[in-house]
Amino acid sequence: MVLFNNRKSLFITLILIFSISLCGCLEPKMKQIKEFGSEGKASNEFSGPTDIAVNSKGDIFICDTGNNRVVVYNSNYEYVKTLSGGAVSMKAPYGVCVDTADNVYVADTENNRVIKYNPSGNIVLEMTSTVKLGQQKDPTNSIKRPYDVAVLGDSRIFVVDSLNRLLVFESTGVCSNKLGSKGSGSDSFDVPARIAVSQMNEVEKNFYVYVADSFNSRITKFSSEFKPIYEINDKGIMDYLRDPRGLAVLPDKSIIVADCGATPICAYSASGVFEGSGGSFGTGRGKILSTAGVAVDLSRKRVYATDQLQHKVIVFNLHKEDFKAKASE
Repeated sequence: MVLFNNRKSLFITLILIFSISLCGCLEPKMKQIKEFGSEGKASNEFSGPTDIAVNSKGDIFICDTGNNRVVVYNSNYEYVKTLSGGAVSMKAPYGVCVDTADNVYVADTENNRVIKYNPSGNIVLEMTSTVKLGQQKDPTNSIKRPYDVAVLGDSRIFVVDSLNRLLVFESTGVCSNKLGSKGSGSDSFDVPARIAVSQMNEVEKNFYVYVADSFNSRITKFSSEFKPIYEINDKGIMDYLRDPRGLAVLPDKSIIVADCGATPICAYSASGVFEGSGGSFGTGRGKILSTAGVAVDLSRKRVYATDQLQHKVIVFNLHKEDFKAKASE
């Protein structure tokens, strides 16, 4: 009888462990390192921060959306400067990215434009038109409230906007492609809040485009020909993506997603399989209430996430040591 009870207990334990591992609870966890920021207008304060990006030096670029600015911090989390909007002040910037040459791109959302800065912080390009070469200019051919921007290497520029489009621009700022419309199909979007691209390497002479399709509660991966490859909508067995608003791609084509839900930070393999998490939902220190952006500093193995409603940035360690470039599955 004792032997039977022991075997029964062991069986139940094994089932429990298996169930927990399926839902991702035993997967790698991103450990929280630090958090900084509070509500306000000072240089060390934020108002509804959304997207975030990091350059090769470890400088951190934060869309301080409610304060209509993009602020720059160094790798020690100290304020450095605020990017100028030029002749027109920024208005609710929602997206930011850095290319391989450390140029910075800002989706200046309510000004219906995307701004490119050189590494010194000077404006070198401003994009507002979606007119293709050979097309006649038309007032309707313009970027409409861009949500985010991503860059392939230091050349081709990808933008998602409020018309549920994926827009492609050449390095000169000329629009070369427009894709997407409102819907739930594999080539449609409903509030594409974030976009990211993988970088080409010696192993694989190709790139992929990832879109955080917020209201469709999914991440869609596209080929370089903009053909859908797969969708991600789960966070293990017991949970699902609800409102993905942050997206970062590692060199091995795995991705990190910031989601508004019980599991704020999620990591996925190159084939879209859930492989880890970070953060816990809630209010107060160490908790995340509303993620809106995520960025990865590979050299320092850090993950940055913004908490829009708690006006702060949370720093985690990267969940894996090996992120060498390799062909996607």
